[in-house]
Order: sequence, then C-alpha cells, then structure tokens
Amino acid sequence: MKAKRIAHEDTPSHPYENYESHRYWKLLNKGISDLVKNQDLTERAAPPYIVGYLCKLLLSSPNKRARV
Repeated sequence: MKAKRIAHEDTPSHPYENYESHRYWKLLNKGISDLVKNQDLTERAAPPYIVGYLCKLLLSSPNKRARV
C-alpha cells in the first residue's frame, strides 16, 4: 500500500496561516513531504496543520537561536 499525502486544496483555512510565509514553513513542508514519499511517515492530518504546529512549536521555543 503506497502512502499518499493528504490533498489539502479543499481544506478550509487553518489556524497556522500566519506561519506560511516563514522560512521554516517551506523547509518543514519539504522534509515532511520527503518522509511521506519515502514511506517513512504517514500523515493523519492535513499538511498545513502538521507544518503549522511544528512552526509554532519552533518559534515559541525558549531557545530561538536555532539556525535554519
């Protein structure tokens, strides 16, 4: 059974829209896409929710000095 990314074209707006322009968004989205494509990860939520949550977590971390 081949893993597929959940299509999100029809997904309504999400609570993480304000992070979509952040550089972490593109990087995390690519990483998650690659893991799904390699069948190392299965998404159970729409990609914007996964990527958005991770962006929020990284940006609210007390150690914001991480270089990306």
